[in-house]
Amino acid sequence: NMRITLLSKSIESECDKQEKWYGTKYSFAPISQDLIDAFENPGIGLSSKSGKKLDLPPVNHFLPENLEIFAKEGEEVPKYPKLVYTSERTNVWHKLDNTFRVPKARMNIKIYCTDYGFGQNLKTYRIVKLWMRLLRESLREVLYLAEQASLYVGFETDSQGIDISIMGFNDSISKLAVEVFKKAKEFDPTPYEDLFHDVLRKTIKDLKNFFKHP
Repeated sequence: NMRITLLSKSIESECDKQEKWYGTKYSFAPISQDLIDAFENPGIGLSSKSGKKLDLPPVNHFLPENLEIFAKEGEEVPKYPKLVYTSERTNVWHKLDNTFRVPKARMNIKIYCTDYGFGQNLKTYRIVKLWMRLLRESLREVLYLAEQASLYVGFETDSQGIDISIMGFNDSISKLAVEVFKKAKEFDPTPYEDLFHDVLRKTIKDLKNFFKHP
């Protein structure tokens, strides 16, 4: 069984039903035979429509090779994080775990920012949320490979700046961190203009719906 949901203003004229609370137009239709045939007989070569090819995924360089546990059994470790590096713009804290004894780590990065009034008004906050959504889209292929290797990246914002959390195996977490920050530094949102408008419309719609009541 399969249900496909398509959301787009471009098909509004094809919607012949309307729900009673928000007046949203919708419609039901069976899946076309062409799409069913495509699922039943997927093409292995180049697709005439998409130009994409069904192939094996690339080598996943995020897969860990060293599963050594750094904290030795019975070893005394500091109770609180220790400042291991400091500079004019950066502080790095570290705490070795000897409770769970797994070859995994977690990075929490806080980027403090007040540029363009960040954290001081709602408009700037929403712009940063849009930027982060586009950045995550640009990282989609990287994040997919990371998730297959049990690595995860989270992005959040608050009034002080941007929070980035990276979790996974010790042996590969630094590789992911380097790749994420490299791509973030080089990120150009221009190719994602269509996605920007889609996300912007959804953001405006969500804000309007927040103040509506059935």
